[in-house]
Amino acid sequence: MNIPLTLALHLGIVLIGVIVLRLAGVRTRREPLLAGFGVVILYWIVSPLGLRLQEAVPISAGLHWNWLGKVFALAVALFVWRRSGLSRDDIGLTMRQQAGSLLPAGIVVVLICAFAWTYGAIRSDGSSLSPERLLFQAIMPGLDEELVFRGLLFAFLIRAFGNGGEMTRASLWWAGTAVTFLFAAGHGLFVVEGAIQVDWHALVESGTIGAGLLWLRVRTGSLVMPVLAHNLSNFGDSFF
Repeated sequence: MNIPLTLALHLGIVLIGVIVLRLAGVRTRREPLLAGFGVVILYWIVSPLGLRLQEAVPISAGLHWNWLGKVFALAVALFVWRRSGLSRDDIGLTMRQQAGSLLPAGIVVVLICAFAWTYGAIRSDGSSLSPERLLFQAIMPGLDEELVFRGLLFAFLIRAFGNGGEMTRASLWWAGTAVTFLFAAGHGLFVVEGAIQVDWHALVESGTIGAGLLWLRVRTGSLVMPVLAHNLSNFGDSFF
């Protein structure tokens, strides 16, 4: 996979959408949009970098999953947040859940897991029950990806498509669409040897799950349930 071209493709599609919205009279703000793009670019830099450096770090040498890349991405995301002026509530970095959200959120977590595991069983990629994989999937994917996509990126794009930090129906729709697309594209839309390759199974699965995770983020006001659903669905998918 050519990471620079893949990243340019993803952000280019979003940028085209923004241009269309502006031509249609939808107000957008440049600074938070560029900040959101910057978060995605940093994520695509540090996550693969961590994987390449993993063998050189004694504590991670010999590991097969991208532990170091996830740690790098999480650290960079937290650094960006501290410099961004966004509050904990803005990015969902709180244990507090909105009133009345736990029951519907719990139902959606179950639905996300059921969808992911059913889709995994249909694909029949083969189970991989190595202790490292199970531990990695149970802990890591939701930590950095939720903070980056449903945390920072979502907060920046809400500001790009709305009036300040106020979440309106329009800003939620456009920001949510862009976040979900970028999350899904990262799993199923690539540039390889100069050609665009689409993994439709991964695109559909990650897009559907990403939409559910975004619903959890908005409904609860926190990243706790999205992280739980993300890691639980990945962990269970290891068995198919």
